[in-house]
Amino acid sequence: MSTLQKVILFEAALWSGLIVILFFDINPIMSTAYFVGLGFTSFLIRCKKCGKGVFVREWFGASLFVVPWPNSVCTRCGTVLIGKRD
Repeated sequence: MSTLQKVILFEAALWSGLIVILFFDINPIMSTAYFVGLGFTSFLIRCKKCGKGVFVREWFGASLFVVPWPNSVCTRCGTVLIGKRD
């Protein structure tokens, strides 16, 4: 499975879960478990060359932030992760 396919599946799970949690009465413990689980799975989608997480943002050399949108180009090694480089 390519990185793009993994990202599409992750984004679909993230946004569909967010819509269900916002618009329906969901137990807060279950919604927290859902997003913690998605947080862990976001670390599984990695660059094929260097192993950096696609959703992880670095700040002063430390991987501190996980965001719901992926990098299209790896910031560590420059590999094109999603799409084609022009």
